Amino acid sequence: DLNENSLNSNSESRLKIGFWLGKMAEINKRNFDAIEYYKKIQKLNSDNYYYYRAKYRLLALTGGSDPLWS
Repeated sequence: DLNENSLNSNSESRLKIGFWLGKMAEINKRNFDAIEYYKKIQKLNSDNYYYYRAKYRLLALTGGSDPLWS
């Protein structure tokens, strides 16, 4: 889980873990869970690769498209 006490709030590790938890949820057809992970990452508001990947995956899962994934 990505609760507030799991890792430093803006650590790269937290962003990376959250992104991959979201991707694993997507792979396992648990899109609701993936969306929740990606939303938690967006609340961190970081300038980080995993922040942007989560942003675009969230967009793709909510009706948009992910320009970094084809």
